[in-house]
Amino acid sequence: MPLIGYGGKTGSEMLKGKDLSGQTAVVTGAKSGIGLEITRVLALAGCRVVMAVRKQASGEFAAKNLRESFPHGIQVGEVVVRQCNLASFGEIRAFAAWLKDQPYEVDYMVLNAAIKGTPKWYTREGHELQMGVNFIGHFHLVQRMLPQLQAQQDDVRIVAVVCKDQMDTTLRMTDINFSKVNYDGAKAYKGSKIALALFAKELAVRTEGTNISVFAADPGPTGGTMIDKYSPMFFGRAFSASFLKSVAQGAATPIFALVAPLASETGSKRRSLRGGSGGIKSGSLLVDCKVNTSVKIYHSTYQAKRIWEEAEQLVDRFAAHASTLHPLDVLPSGSSCTYLVITAVSPVSPKSWLQQILPMSIF
Repeated sequence: MPLIGYGGKTGSEMLKGKDLSGQTAVVTGAKSGIGLEITRVLALAGCRVVMAVRKQASGEFAAKNLRESFPHGIQVGEVVVRQCNLASFGEIRAFAAWLKDQPYEVDYMVLNAAIKGTPKWYTREGHELQMGVNFIGHFHLVQRMLPQLQAQQDDVRIVAVVCKDQMDTTLRMTDINFSKVNYDGAKAYKGSKIALALFAKELAVRTEGTNISVFAADPGPTGGTMIDKYSPMFFGRAFSASFLKSVAQGAATPIFALVAPLASETGSKRRSLRGGSGGIKSGSLLVDCKVNTSVKIYHSTYQAKRIWEEAEQLVDRFAAHASTLHPLDVLPSGSSCTYLVITAVSPVSPKSWLQQILPMSIF
């Protein structure tokens, strides 16, 4: 049982009595943990869910188990699996293009995928892996989809899954790739989650008055996830899972962000989502299913604007090379692991071939 005091609300409770039939959600990092639980409860409410996963095979396996777990005799939403490795601009662009060609619109996006506690690894475009996956990959995905989302008739909600406890410091803007200072995996993770939260804040500013609402949602300290699997503290966290929120409880705040009534000034087109003065306003940070105003850095408009501009520069610099792969990126037939390869356009100068080829398995 989770520790008493974190609140017993679950994602299922947030959706009790709601019918999301005919609507579509995209959930990144949906193969396990909170992402899989969000997928489960949305599908049970009738929502079509696109599981954006790093590896198609493992995503299909998770989806198969999920479908088999649904109660018989009830109508559930379609569960679709699509590969989208957030460490690759090429895959992000392919995923966004595929979504654009589908016969349905996207009503919800949950930016949930994350990796934590890695060694000094890099994405295919040369970004530090935690910053690249947790923030830059999500930034580029939303960037590619934004014109399509804004052209839709109905409202869209974008929810970034963040961590309030990591937002206790300022973000170093000048070297987010740790190319000039000694690498610290914990600081890299902290920076990536701050950046994702600030991105949500700035996205809300830039989409104000449109059909898009944006929220940063903190699940709270949650056990039963695999986010720490590269961290030396992973087994300690697994041991202490009984003192944390369950995965079902961790899904509550992101789900709340998706379906809670909106404040009237947000301008929802759906009357059922207009909550008047009691609703949540786009740009809010949500903790334990409530608006939180205590995190100082989240309300820094200067930092939010800076991180957006920094991400734009990084994307512009590397996007042209998104499909540029090292020959060793091609896996041998039957290989059981994926390799992270630093391409020729990387700003990093690897000291050895060993640093270029690293086995990894994320979200």
